[in-house]
Amino acid sequence: MWTALCLIVMVNWMLNSLTTGMEHLTTSSWRRLSGQDLAVSGYEVWARGRSKVECIRECNKYSHCTSFVFNVSSRTCYLQPALDNTANTAHLGLVYVNTEPDCSVETAPTLNGSVNWAHTLTSLRGKVTCYDDFINTTNDVFVQCNADGSWEWEGGCIQYVWKDPPMSMFPVGLPFPVKSGWSVCVEGIPTSNERFTVELMTASGSQPLHADFRFRFDSAVFNNTIYLGYRLINGSFTGGQGYDDFPFTVGQLFRLGVKATNNATFEIYVDDIIRATFPQHPELPASDVTTVNVRNNVTVTRLDLWCNV
Repeated sequence: MWTALCLIVMVNWMLNSLTTGMEHLTTSSWRRLSGQDLAVSGYEVWARGRSKVECIRECNKYSHCTSFVFNVSSRTCYLQPALDNTANTAHLGLVYVNTEPDCSVETAPTLNGSVNWAHTLTSLRGKVTCYDDFINTTNDVFVQCNADGSWEWEGGCIQYVWKDPPMSMFPVGLPFPVKSGWSVCVEGIPTSNERFTVELMTASGSQPLHADFRFRFDSAVFNNTIYLGYRLINGSFTGGQGYDDFPFTVGQLFRLGVKATNNATFEIYVDDIIRATFPQHPELPASDVTTVNVRNNVTVTRLDLWCNV
């Protein structure tokens, strides 16, 4: 009788010892894969474990561990960062994966688009559809939360249309390289009978196109004139040419388009009518343009960094 009682006490003590410290361990997110003998290789760490719970405890010691194989017969946990279905008979066993990454949709970075989320075995991944007035910089934009809680993404959504005045973002960078056929469109209202300016600028500070729309200037020769020229890297202006077709009125809305053509010229459109054609500088190709600037006496009501004229 006494021996049996002692045996019961000892068994209870052993069970309590095995479970001590495990009451706060979360195991509900771990899912056993179908197919008990799925072969998995590529493990990084192995540890002794007498149960699934002990394997989860070991896996939680490593931020990159997202799955493990529990070999029941050898009582061994093979810990891995990712599943690999390459056959390896030495590591057959019960396969478990954590189906809940350590992050949530609420913690995702701002990507200027709507996201279609999908849970994978080891991550949270979403395909991004850019909002109106934004354009994707790659064919597709993806965002992913890794098992360790870190975020990464491919591509992005860059704004290319502004239509909420007052505009205060100038100069504004282009989201894509300029090529033949590219056009930029500016809608605005002249605010005085002086002049306003549109500049196509490069990273080095030169201007393949400096466009002045002059109601009045230093010389009466350039009054009511579209004046086009270049600004070189050293800051000097050159190659200026005036055009008399001047359709602007102070206080009246205009729509201006600048198009880089495939015959190495810039075409200037105002209210959908071509007003001037200006040759591109041989040392300042349109493909070098990285920035658009609009300044001086004008209220910009809309800017399109890619438009049809």
